[in-house]
Amino acid sequence: MTGSWFLDHLWLVPLLPFLGALLIALVLRPLASPRVSASAAIAAVSGSALVGWGAAFAYFTRHGGETLVPWQTTWLAFTPTFAGKVGVIADDLSMLLVMVVTGISLLVHVYSTGYLHGEGG
Repeated sequence: MTGSWFLDHLWLVPLLPFLGALLIALVLRPLASPRVSASAAIAAVSGSALVGWGAAFAYFTRHGGETLVPWQTTWLAFTPTFAGKVGVIADDLSMLLVMVVTGISLLVHVYSTGYLHGEGG
């Protein structure tokens, strides 16, 4: 535990857009209007950006220069000393990239909703 809710839940950054895409593909696209699907996509990316930017703020104000592993688990265990692990790492570069990628993604989603308004798809 890092002491910050945002850093402890950094795994939500990739998960929210993935769940939004599943929701749109399996439920909203066949049943709802494109505007509802666009709103769901923007909400998913906004949640991801909120968690990402909150984590970056918490990291740079409290842990700048450190390498944190807020979440990690063993994925494949071949032997007790040879195992594949999956997790989330937080360092200066990864937090900068989280801010850039989630920020640009949110801007693209909002812009494309207005730009492609009325297009068939």
